[in-house]
Amino acid sequence: MLRWQAPLLGWASWPDPAMDAKLAGAEVEPMLRRRLSPLARGASWAAAQCWGGLSSVELVYASRHGELKRTVEVVQGLLKGEAASPTQFSLSVLNALPGILSISRQDTSAITAVSAGAETLGWGLLEACIRYGRSPSRPVLFLFAEEPAPQPFAVQKTDPATPCGLAVLLGGGDGTRLQLTFDDSVRVDSPLPAAQVDACLTALQGKGTATWTGQRGSWTWTLLP
Repeated sequence: MLRWQAPLLGWASWPDPAMDAKLAGAEVEPMLRRRLSPLARGASWAAAQCWGGLSSVELVYASRHGELKRTVEVVQGLLKGEAASPTQFSLSVLNALPGILSISRQDTSAITAVSAGAETLGWGLLEACIRYGRSPSRPVLFLFAEEPAPQPFAVQKTDPATPCGLAVLLGGGDGTRLQLTFDDSVRVDSPLPAAQVDACLTALQGKGTATWTGQRGSWTWTLLP
C-alpha cells in the first residue's frame, strides 16, 4: 500500500460554469492559441486559474490519450496519400499542450508528461507530489486533460464521458491537503465511477472520501483540513 499527501494551494476543473467559453485559452498568446484543440483550451483555462501571478512553476501533465484525435487525422491523411501537416504532427505528441504553455509563459521550468492508462490521473498526481517533495520551496502544477478515445478506437469504459480537465497547484504545506492511498490488493474489472477523475473531484469538492478501484488496484482520495 502507498499513501501520500499533497499540500494544496488551489485547484480548478473544466468544464466549469464560471468559464466563459469565448475566453478559453485566452491565457495563451493568439498565434499559439489558434492551434489549440477544444480540450487544450479548456485545460489551459484550468491551469491559469491555479498559477495566478506565478512566473515560474514546474508542470506535470497527465493524459491517457493526449491529442489522439490529431494523430488519427494525420494517419488518415497519410492513408489517402496526403502529406502530413507539420503543425498537426507537432501538436499530436503527448507533451504538446505543456510545451505551448511553456512557450507562451516564457517559463523554462521542468515539464513531465505522464500516461498510465486508466490510472493516469493517480500516477500523474504521485509524480507531481514527488517533484514537489524534492523542492518544497517551489510550487508544482499538476494538469490533467482527457477526452473519450476517437473512432476508430473502441470505447474505453474508464474514459470520462465528456472532455474534461483538472489542475491542482501543490505548495504551501500548512493548509488543505489531499491524501491519496493506493492499495494493489483490491482490484475489479469494471470500475465505479468509470473514470478516476470523477472520484478525485468528489474529494476535492469536499463531498467526502472517494474511492476508485480498477484492474491494478484501488485509489482513495481524502481532503484533509
